[in-house]
Amino acid sequence: MGSHGDEQLFYLRDIGVIPDRLNQRVWRWFVTLTWMFFSWGAGMEQSKASVLRRKQFEASEKETRAALLGTITRDFDDMIAQLEGQIAAEEDRTNIKDPCHSAYSTFAKAAAKRRQNLLISVAHTRAMLDIAKRELDEVAAQLLDLEPIQNNQPSLATGAISAA
Repeated sequence: MGSHGDEQLFYLRDIGVIPDRLNQRVWRWFVTLTWMFFSWGAGMEQSKASVLRRKQFEASEKETRAALLGTITRDFDDMIAQLEGQIAAEEDRTNIKDPCHSAYSTFAKAAAKRRQNLLISVAHTRAMLDIAKRELDEVAAQLLDLEPIQNNQPSLATGAISAA
């Protein structure tokens, strides 16, 4: 904080706006934050392009996440289908299709348990995929809102050519 904040503080104290020590501390904190905010806000014009790039990056990340979750879901579905085939083949080989039977295949039990775990994982992954798609749609909508702002602003090169 510079001397300007102190001068303003003493002036306000003299006219009775800051009556005690606690308010002086709060006022100094407020003046410091206000000064930091306005000095930071001075460069906000350049941040429109920065916000656009950040949203583009965020959209790319969300798209990558959604694609990855879709791939994982398809892989789980393939594994489930393979396990179902292996369980059916094992049951045909042993001629025992009842999992409660005492002679039911241990391999078929383990494969059925794994299939059940994969079904739970697929349900969870699909829920995550739905959330990721929703987030991607939100970011894409925000990006569409930002792009017209960016397109309406003439670039420095365009402004220099039209001025010449």
